[in-house]
Amino acid sequence: MDAKSNKITITRIEELESLLAVRILDRPTAKVVIRLAGQDEVENQLLEYKINRYHNACGCGEGKFFIVVALGAFFIQGFVQKHLFWSWYNAGIAFLYCLAGAFIGKVWGQLYAYFKLRKTIREALSKLRPGALAYPSG
Repeated sequence: MDAKSNKITITRIEELESLLAVRILDRPTAKVVIRLAGQDEVENQLLEYKINRYHNACGCGEGKFFIVVALGAFFIQGFVQKHLFWSWYNAGIAFLYCLAGAFIGKVWGQLYAYFKLRKTIREALSKLRPGALAYPSG
């Protein structure tokens, strides 16, 4: 990893395999640059795009979506129970709904990105090493 440019340059298959060892919350926020010798430039760029999409994912989009869902659930519940009126209590409950939605969405987004990253790397490794096991340990 180049500390000045905040890039991870991958030139060998072993370096690509080392990305499988990264834990969910230990992913550094860095751009991954693929320069594998056995592939042409288009294949390298496509793999680079796929890896960067999931490697640097933070789950914010999913968090926003789940906030909207949680707020919708709050209003539906208030409408059904006929408790849709302004009070500090209801505002606090709506805030807790949004907080729970944001947490659930963030966790979902992180887990989804982590497993999609691992799947993308495994698929790339199976194409680079056709005779190797498609799902290496790690």
